[in-house]
Amino acid sequence: MGAGHAALISLRVLALVVMMGVVALTAWSKIIIIDIERRGASVVDTMIFNTEADREAWRSFFSVVLNNGFKIWIALACGSFTILATLTVLLSNLIAKLHLRPLITIPLQALSTLATTTAFAFTLSATLSLTNFTFSASYASAPGMTFLDTSTSRDLKTFSAMPPFSQTYTIGSGSAALLLGITTVASLIQSCCAGRSGKACSFEPTASRLGMSHGYQADEPTMFDPAKPEPAAVMMMDEEKGSLLGGAADMGGRRSPDGSVRMGMGGQQELSDGISGPLGLKKPEDVVLMRPARPWSEMPKPR
Repeated sequence: MGAGHAALISLRVLALVVMMGVVALTAWSKIIIIDIERRGASVVDTMIFNTEADREAWRSFFSVVLNNGFKIWIALACGSFTILATLTVLLSNLIAKLHLRPLITIPLQALSTLATTTAFAFTLSATLSLTNFTFSASYASAPGMTFLDTSTSRDLKTFSAMPPFSQTYTIGSGSAALLLGITTVASLIQSCCAGRSGKACSFEPTASRLGMSHGYQADEPTMFDPAKPEPAAVMMMDEEKGSLLGGAADMGGRRSPDGSVRMGMGGQQELSDGISGPLGLKKPEDVVLMRPARPWSEMPKPR
C-alpha cells in the first residue's frame, strides 16, 4: 500500500466519521422538530412571559423550525447514503474479497460527493432561516434580531438547541463534501495513471517495430513471429551447426592410423573422410519445427 493510497483511505475515514456526526445531529434535530410539532403550541400557551411579544417571538420561531422539517429529511437521507457509499468504498479498498472495479467505485464516490453537497445546501438553507433568532441578551439589541427567553421553561431550553445544531451539521456536511470531492478526484487521476502505465507495459506483437529485430527481417516484423531470417544469419547458423556436428563426431569415434574416424558402437556408421554421426540424422532444415499456434502471424499482411 503506497503513501498516496493510505492518504486517500485516511481522508475517506475522516469524511465517514464527520458524516456520521452530521447524521446523528440531523436525526436529533428531527426529534426536536417532532417534539415542537406535538407540544410547542401548548408549551407557549401555558407559559408565562413578561410581554406578549416574547410569546409571539417563540411562535414565529416554531413556525420557521417546522418549515425546515423537509430540509432536515433530505439532509438525513443524503447523509445516510453517503455513509453507506463511503463504507462500501473503504471495504473494497481494505478487503481483497470485496474488491470492486474502479468503474464501480469512482461513480459511487461521485454520487456520495453529490449527496453530501446536497445535504450541505439544505442544511445551510435551514441554518440561514434561523439566523434572526438569538438566545443571548447581549445580541437582543442588534437590528433584525429576535430575542427568545429560555429562563422560564426547561422545554424551551430544549427547543433552543435547534440553531446550534443546524450550524454544526452545516459545517460538518460542508467539510465532508470537500473531503469526498478531493478523494473522488484523486481516485479518478490514480485510475487514469494506472490505465496508462498498464498500456505502456503491455507486450504487443507490434512492439518490434521499434527496431528490435534480433537478427530477423520480415515484411511485417513482430516480436513473436519473425517471418524469415536474414541471409547473413542463415550462413552463421549453418557454420555453427557444422562445427557442432564435427565436434560430436570427434568425441564419439576413434581415429584410425590413416586419419579416418571409425564408430565402433551399433547405430552409428564409420566414414573414411573424418565425418561421422548417428544413423538417421536428418538435415536441420528437414526437422519439423514445433511451436504453438500464433493467430496473428496467419493474418493477411497489408501491402
